[in-house]
Amino acid sequence: SLFVSANLYSGHKPNGVPPLSDLDFCKLESALVQRVFGPSGKRIDYKPYPAMRQLDQDPIIEKVNAWKNMSIVGAHQDLRYMLKWYRMFITTKATSTVSWIVATRKPLIFIDHKCHARLSDEARVAFSRGFFLFDQSDPDFELNLKFFLQRPFGEILEEWNSKSASRLQTIERF
Repeated sequence: SLFVSANLYSGHKPNGVPPLSDLDFCKLESALVQRVFGPSGKRIDYKPYPAMRQLDQDPIIEKVNAWKNMSIVGAHQDLRYMLKWYRMFITTKATSTVSWIVATRKPLIFIDHKCHARLSDEARVAFSRGFFLFDQSDPDFELNLKFFLQRPFGEILEEWNSKSASRLQTIERF
């Protein structure tokens, strides 16, 4: 699986007023690595957002490298060149990254970010029917996501295939 980070830090080049501080963005994604992806025991590669806006290395890279089941991949590479190598994707936030992943027709685990770039209520319902949706504001979010990731891929793929009609409707709508 590939986790595609949508963390675009503001650094010294903010584009408007940032919705969260860089520290808060880092904390949210660090929690995913330390409390969900790493402990899941499943192979999950981490693709950082390709823009560099800080002089220091992203602290999440060190956290990813601390887990034997995780690796940093494609740090300065465009996602579209990596899509063929993975059979399942995980990402957060309603950004253009989602459309690249959807186009692969491979399973997508979408984490509805709890702070900004959230799906509308209508989109959230549709995404839950067509994709695998996890709401980061849910109190059991981390536990539910970790258990989902620990499922055999065959089960995940079977459920993914059962969502195909709803997924097509979601794609048409959004």
